[in-house]
Amino acid sequence: MIQGITIEKANRGKPRFVKIDLDKYGNSKTLNLFFKENGVEVEKPVKWTKKMLESFKQAENGEIYEVDINNFWDV
Repeated sequence: MIQGITIEKANRGKPRFVKIDLDKYGNSKTLNLFFKENGVEVEKPVKWTKKMLESFKQAENGEIYEVDINNFWDV
């Protein structure tokens, strides 16, 4: 077994999924080449703006309110 790579089996015991720790192997040229050759696209993480991150914090703190979809622009 290799650290950072996990093989998961299906209900019938056959290997079905492979999980790769991208923190450990994400910048590996070999791994990126393997993905590219097999048509796997790795999406870049979303870069949230400062304003969006503030909105997330407000929502976590309960600073949200419901709006009526019919009067959405009257906020």
